[in-house]
Amino acid sequence: MYIIIRKKGFFIQQQITDYFGIPSFKIIDLREKSGQILYAQIFGSKQRIKTNKENKESLKRIQKRLDEFFRPISNPKTRRTPSMFKLPYRKNVRVVGPAEFMEGKLTWAEIEAFKNFQTSNGYLKDLFILNDFQFWNNLELTEKQEKLFGRFFIGDLVKLEIGRCKLGYTNFNTWVQELQSNYNLLLAFNLEYERVPDARNYGRLVSSVGAENVRAFHGLLVKEFERYELIDYQIGVWDGRFFMSNCGEHKQKKIATSSDPESGIYMKGKYKGPGYIESPIMDWKFDLIVYYDVMAANRNDKVVFRQTYQVYLAGGKPKFIYFLTDGGAGASNENQAMVARSGSIPILRWKKSSKPNVIEVKKGLYFNTKHIPVHIIPHMGKIYNLRTGEERMFSPFGVVYKRTRMPNRGRKNALLFTGITAVTQGLTALTAYKVGRIDLIKKSTAFRDIYTFPDPLYSQNYFLKKNRQISLELSE
Repeated sequence: MYIIIRKKGFFIQQQITDYFGIPSFKIIDLREKSGQILYAQIFGSKQRIKTNKENKESLKRIQKRLDEFFRPISNPKTRRTPSMFKLPYRKNVRVVGPAEFMEGKLTWAEIEAFKNFQTSNGYLKDLFILNDFQFWNNLELTEKQEKLFGRFFIGDLVKLEIGRCKLGYTNFNTWVQELQSNYNLLLAFNLEYERVPDARNYGRLVSSVGAENVRAFHGLLVKEFERYELIDYQIGVWDGRFFMSNCGEHKQKKIATSSDPESGIYMKGKYKGPGYIESPIMDWKFDLIVYYDVMAANRNDKVVFRQTYQVYLAGGKPKFIYFLTDGGAGASNENQAMVARSGSIPILRWKKSSKPNVIEVKKGLYFNTKHIPVHIIPHMGKIYNLRTGEERMFSPFGVVYKRTRMPNRGRKNALLFTGITAVTQGLTALTAYKVGRIDLIKKSTAFRDIYTFPDPLYSQNYFLKKNRQISLELSE
C-alpha cells in the first residue's frame, strides 16, 4: 500500500498483495523531486496533477469487486481547429498628458487634481475652455436671427443650454432665475457679454438657435471622436427613447388630441402621453451618439429605425461591421435586408413566431440567419451581449440630465432638444479625454461642479464693472 502525498491532500494506492497477509505502508511525497522519481520507477509514468472528474466518478460507480478493478485509459485530446471568428474587442484609448490640451488653459491645481485624485470630476467651465466653439463665431445668421438675437451672441445661448442640460434644470424660468442670482455659475460659461435674457424671451431665443445648426456642431464633435479613437465603428447600436412634449393631452370620444399636432400619443408600459421618439445611432465603445433624429411617438419602432438608418447612410457616414437592435425594431425582413445591403452584418433580435431561418441562441433570444455569414451564426448571441452598455445609456439622460420632457413644442424644438443632449454627452467625453481621465468619458455627473472664487465679492464686482461697460456701449 502506497500513501501518495500531493500539493492538495493525499490518496492511497492499494495493491493486490494488500488483501493477503499484513499490509505494508510506503509514503511517496510528490512535492519533492525524489518522490516524483520513485513514483515513476514504481508505476512507470509520472503522476498527473489534474485528474478527470468524470473518470473518477464513473470508477466509483462501477467498481464493486476486486476483479472489476481496472485503470481507465484516457483518450488522447483531439486538437481543435482554430476558429475563423474573433469577437470584437475594445482597444485602449491613448491617455494624453496635460501639455497636449490643458496647459495654459487650466490652473496648475486643476491639472494636478486630475492627475492625482480620482475623486476630481472637474468643473462646468472646463467643457467650454477645453473645446472649440469657433463654429458659432463663424456661423452666418439669417436676417430673422440677427434681428431676434440683437446684442445676444448665439454661441452664448448654446453654452447656456448645454449648462442647463448638464445641471438638470427642466424649465426655462428656474434656470434663468439661477443664472441671475448665481454669479459663479454665470462665469463658468465665459460669455461674450455677461448678461442673461429674461425668462420671457429665453425660450424664443433658444428655439431660434436652429436644430440644423446644433446637428452640424454635433457632426464636428463626431469628427473629434474619430480623431481621438473614441469610436471605432465595429458595432453600431440603435435604440429608441420616449420623451414628452410640453403640451396637455385631451381625450374625447376615444380620440387622442393634443396642443402639439406634430407629436404622437405614446402608449407603452409606464410611459404614456404626447411626445417624440429619440432615435440615435450609437457606437459601442463608449456609448457615444454618432447620429440622431426624432419621430412622432406613435410611430412603430421598425419604421423609426428604418428611416433613421437610411438618412444616416445617405449622408455618407461610416459603416459599422455589425449592427444591433432589439426585437421591436429588428424583427423586420425589410430592415434586416437594408442593413445587409449597406455592408454591415445585421444582428437584429427576432421573434419566435417569425419564420423561417430562425434560431434560438439561448432561452428567449432568437435571431434570423438569412443574411448572416455561416461562420458568424454560432457567435450571434455573444455579439448581441456586447450591447448591454447601450441599453443602460439612456438612464443618465433621465436621472442626471432630466431630459424626459421638453420645455416647448414642435418637431424642430424636439430635434433641438435631442441635439443639445447629444452635444452635452459628446463634450463630456472629449473633455474627459483631454484631461487624461478615460474613466470619466461615460460619466454623466463629471464636469458639473461650479468653481467658487476665494473672494465672494470678486464675481459681484466683476459683473458690476461689466454691466457699466455694456451700458456705456449701448448709450454710444
